[in-house]
Amino acid sequence: MSSLSHPFIIDQQSIHISISIGVALFPNDGVDIKILLRKADEAMYRVKQEGKSNYSFFM
Repeated sequence: MSSLSHPFIIDQQSIHISISIGVALFPNDGVDIKILLRKADEAMYRVKQEGKSNYSFFM
């Protein structure tokens, strides 16, 4: 993730990218793909609320 903290230069424009990742683990967080995706999504939005450019496991 640290490599994305530096801007990319494309066509003389500075492009800044952030990454927010949510993680849900099988089977602890669910055994159904829909449940795992929902929980990973919840974890991702928690990261975004905390300031982005990070990751979070579902709790």
